[in-house]
Amino acid sequence: MVSVYRCPSCKDKIKYGYNYCPHCGVELEWEDDESDTEDLSKLSKDELVMAYGLSKYVDGSAAGPAKYGGGVVGYASLLLFTGMHNFLYTECSEIELCHSKNRLYGIAPNKDRDEINVDLKEISVDYNPVSGSDFGTFIIKIPSKEKVYTYPYVYMPNLLYKSIMSAKSGKFDKSIYQSGLKDLSQKSESTEAEKEPDDDEFDDFDDL
Repeated sequence: MVSVYRCPSCKDKIKYGYNYCPHCGVELEWEDDESDTEDLSKLSKDELVMAYGLSKYVDGSAAGPAKYGGGVVGYASLLLFTGMHNFLYTECSEIELCHSKNRLYGIAPNKDRDEINVDLKEISVDYNPVSGSDFGTFIIKIPSKEKVYTYPYVYMPNLLYKSIMSAKSGKFDKSIYQSGLKDLSQKSESTEAEKEPDDDEFDDFDDL
C-alpha cells in the first residue's frame, strides 16, 4: 500500500522524503519513525490480536442477507431461516482485521478493499452493538488520511475496542479479546453437541 502524505501548510498531496513542498515551497520535516514500523508478515500470532466476525456477510455471498431482501430485513430473515444459535457461532471466524502492540492491520470491507497498516496512535475506534447479540459494527477512523472504515458483524466489538485502547495506552494484553473467544468456543461446542446427540442416551431403549 502506498501511504498518502499531505503538506502541513497547503494540504496538497506530496511524496515521502521531499525537502520542500512542490506546491507551496514550504520546508518539510519528516519524523524518523522507521524503527517503529512493523512488518506484518514477520509477526507471529502471539504478537497479534485477531478479530472475529461473520465474514460471509462482508463478501456478499449468495448465503448472505441479499438472498432474503438485503438490509436489516434480510439479516433478520437469514437468522430466522438458518437458525439463530447455529448460524451465529458456526459461521464466526477470523476476519481481515488485527492489531499488534503498536499497529492496526486489515483489509477494508469495501469495494476498493483498501489495505490498512497504521500506527495505533493515528486512529480512533468505536463500535455499535446489535441489541440481543454478541455482534456489532466496528468503526475505525484515520483522521490524517481522512478515512473511515466500517466492519459489520464483528464478534464482541466491545472487547476488541478495549483491546485496542489498552494497546494504545502502552499495554498489550491479548486476554482482553481472547476472553470472548473462549466463550465463542464453548458455544460452538454446545451447538455441535445439540446437533449430534450421544448414542448412549438411547441405550436404555434397546432392551424394550
